[in-house]
Amino acid sequence: MSGVVLQITHAEVAARTCEECKKWMYRDDGSLILVKGKPMLRPAGVKTPCITCPKCIGTAKTSQEGCKCDLSNKNLLTIKRYYEHLAAPGPVDDIMRRNFGVIRQVIDGMDRVHQRLQIQIMAQHGSIR
Repeated sequence: MSGVVLQITHAEVAARTCEECKKWMYRDDGSLILVKGKPMLRPAGVKTPCITCPKCIGTAKTSQEGCKCDLSNKNLLTIKRYYEHLAAPGPVDDIMRRNFGVIRQVIDGMDRVHQRLQIQIMAQHGSIR
């Protein structure tokens, strides 16, 4: 489920693997840095941004830990299909129904956390008594 959260909250890193990040240079928005129209290789000795990567939050801040959150192509496709189904509902089979249910649970959980944080912020600022 952490991969689903990552895709929703940080799509800019969710779609690439740690191996790709080790090989190529990326901007903060997730796009490849291009030099003369070609992706820029990560120069030897230039560290990966694991220390700030959402894949590594709460871990040892290494690519070995971040790789555990890499989404498979199947996972990415399932999330894409979920959003396509929201936009244009169609028939689903048992596997899609189960996967869409898991994605919905993650989204609902994130919504609840977000609402609690908003209430805490409002209470700290005296908006709620």
